[in-house]
Amino acid sequence: MKHRRILRIVLIAFALLAFTGYFAFSTFLFSPLEKNYAYDVSTLAPRDVDFFIAKADLAADFKSDLSPVVLDRLAQTEAGQRLLDSPEWGSFIESSGMGGLGGQIGAELEKLPLSIDPLKVFGGRDVAIAGYQDGSGLSQARWAVYGRVNWMGKMAVELLDYPGLIGLEAQGLQASKENGAVTLSGGQLTSPLTIARVRDVLVLANDPSLVTSAREFEGKAGQDSLGQSARYHDEIQVRDREGDEVELLLRYATLAPRLGWPMASPDATSREWVEGFLGKLFQAQLVRDIAGTARLDTLTSINVSGALVSEEMSAFQKRFYRRKDATQMEVANRIARLAPADVGLFAYMEGDLGDLLRQLFDSLEPALVKNFESEIVAPVWGHSQVGGLISELEAALSDSVALVVKENSYTRDTDGAPVDGRVVPAWALVFESDDIDRVIALRDKVTQNTARLGLRGKPKGGGTYDAGVYKFPNAAGLTIFEYWSPVIPGTGHLASVDSPDFFILSNNWKMLDEMTKGYYGNAKTTLADRGDFVATVANALSNATLMVWLNPLAIAPALRQILAQQVEDDALNNVDWGLERERIGRELLADQHPGERWGSLAPDLETEVQDLIDVRIQDRREELRSELVPARLAESNRRVNLFAGIRGALIQLRLEPKTFELALRILGDNTP
Repeated sequence: MKHRRILRIVLIAFALLAFTGYFAFSTFLFSPLEKNYAYDVSTLAPRDVDFFIAKADLAADFKSDLSPVVLDRLAQTEAGQRLLDSPEWGSFIESSGMGGLGGQIGAELEKLPLSIDPLKVFGGRDVAIAGYQDGSGLSQARWAVYGRVNWMGKMAVELLDYPGLIGLEAQGLQASKENGAVTLSGGQLTSPLTIARVRDVLVLANDPSLVTSAREFEGKAGQDSLGQSARYHDEIQVRDREGDEVELLLRYATLAPRLGWPMASPDATSREWVEGFLGKLFQAQLVRDIAGTARLDTLTSINVSGALVSEEMSAFQKRFYRRKDATQMEVANRIARLAPADVGLFAYMEGDLGDLLRQLFDSLEPALVKNFESEIVAPVWGHSQVGGLISELEAALSDSVALVVKENSYTRDTDGAPVDGRVVPAWALVFESDDIDRVIALRDKVTQNTARLGLRGKPKGGGTYDAGVYKFPNAAGLTIFEYWSPVIPGTGHLASVDSPDFFILSNNWKMLDEMTKGYYGNAKTTLADRGDFVATVANALSNATLMVWLNPLAIAPALRQILAQQVEDDALNNVDWGLERERIGRELLADQHPGERWGSLAPDLETEVQDLIDVRIQDRREELRSELVPARLAESNRRVNLFAGIRGALIQLRLEPKTFELALRILGDNTP
């Protein structure tokens, strides 16, 4: 009995102690039985914020200093370390500005007296950053951090009610409390920080109004918040996702001018025709909002979409964006059957062919277009302006185009077209045909005007040559036409083939042979037979205006040779060799024939001086090569090596009159 009495007393004492402890803890800190906030943290942010970035399971992808773990994984590979060490990476981080925001917030967390370790407090739960950009530079951003915390985080916030207990004054900090939120100022803090708790969500902001709005949203179950907006629902919630991706929403039209991000880029007025043409298709200033998700475990899956400013669009852009987008699996299974499996670039775009060609010619130098019209279009096709030829092409070909580029690994025919020794990729343009008879009629104009087009075939003797057009059947039962021209670099010829389905133009007839045999034959050697390509397309956008597949691993060897050639050309072409010859000639005459005048030499002396000039010119070329080429070549190789470890990258862009969507998928050399 005595033992039972003692046990009863102990149990009663323990119960009283537990009750007293629970009561004291609940009174002075928080209730251990308190329910968590029932909604997503996005429902605590205002719907009109300029930026919102969120991540679940923070500890899986970030370190305690908030740097992504994937960067460590990249650093463990040779290709990844090259990328991280490159000036391009540093420039990207600096220009994007978002890395600076995370660093700024992390620095403020370190100055707090709460010893908040983001991974310990937020580690396995949701964290978000949202705010407004009021001026230029991230220092003028008003931001708030919203994070689900464990009991340590809750206790850290509640202890701010007892500044003497945690020694705030000793750290030079002052704390003031209003409407359930504590504002800290002084000490090492750059600006006052306001802290509050919405059940299990800690809200920390450099703008008290963001904390106040979070508490108001709690009372309304998130109504009128960002998380309850159509913007968040349509661009984030409805995506097919696993749930732990990074979420991103940006008001690009607001942030870009304030942070120095591109607006009028690409430049539609540029006479660099590639930039000018791309600028006519799309410009950054058309973007109003950006939203997207990205997986950080491998950095291989990014989806971005957004709203476009239709009022800023040109008439061409409005027409182009209204067109029906291509079904991507059809492209992957049908059009990609024309591309060899080891292709370095495969691109496919839907669009009004006539419109695209007009924009292309509008991007060229006007003098070049005029010369093309007078020397080629008028005498060959009978049109005074290029628009007439475009109309014929528009009637003959459908509204899509594919570009196929690969290493030019084909052996050269010993009796084939003479080449200039330059290294070039093998490329082909693929058009689907609406009217094959019109295509044949256009091609016949070429075969009838070989001299006008500068075609020149095999020598016949006496300084004469064949017309330069040859045709022969291939294994797919089609006829390949080969057009010899000394102005075609690397291969010395163009080639074409037409079928009931396609018209294809290439700079190598053997590439056409491989492409048509892959499409019409049974060999499983095409891009469409690559399981990784088809699976990647199936995991991305179902419809897109533009699809691009890149395989840097396959094209890198040829690209290094091409760039090496370009580097040497640039080093030597920057010199006006005509002026250089004259300068050297005058120096020679001054040294060896002081009485002679440049430009009025006797024939024998002219020959002697020119021979000496040739020697010095060659010496000067070698000097320039040794001075300029090695450093420039090393730089070009460095840039190629940044991406040489990628065996597949899929880029898709869908353009609509009011929205756009971009998908990126990357397969590394070791990606399964």
